[in-house]
Amino acid sequence: DIPIISAGMSGAGREFVSTIGGYNFIFSSPMKIPRLADDLDKMAQATGKEVATYALLHLVAAETDDKAWQMCNDIVEQADFAAIENMLVPAGLDTHQDGNIQQIRSSVEQGELAGGNPEEANMAFMGIPALIGSYETVARKIDDIASHPKVKGILFSWPEWVSGIRDFGEKIIPLLDCRKDWDVARDGGLRGGSF
Repeated sequence: DIPIISAGMSGAGREFVSTIGGYNFIFSSPMKIPRLADDLDKMAQATGKEVATYALLHLVAAETDDKAWQMCNDIVEQADFAAIENMLVPAGLDTHQDGNIQQIRSSVEQGELAGGNPEEANMAFMGIPALIGSYETVARKIDDIASHPKVKGILFSWPEWVSGIRDFGEKIIPLLDCRKDWDVARDGGLRGGSF
């Protein structure tokens, strides 16, 4: 059995996963992730397909909430507006009103190319929501997402890859309730389960 992952948040994308796929890869605000996972599960109940959701998020973490938000604000202020305009061209051509393209459209607030809330969607982060805060704050946010039974994983990106992944491993993972009972023999290595 080869697991099929579909990157699509639209109704059509979730329908594909519920009938043919198995895993839905989404980038949506943490507030919307449970609703999308529940909706996918409801669709899959009609088809008998076992499904799960994986989320894509940016992670901006620092010693304090203020430092993390300053890092985030610096990224937004230094956004590459020419690149953002080029990314928005295909979004303007898409006739679908929901899903990934709508997420990108919603990240442009009142004509400001980087005006959206970074925790929901901001084009400085390619429309992908960010978890922002101290190591303790983002650990709580991750645990909130991980508490949903149909959310099976999160893929993160960081403003600075090497320091970001090091801080994640050393300063955030030890704080995660969802990892407290992690058994490498049962659940797999640091990468997780059988998938």
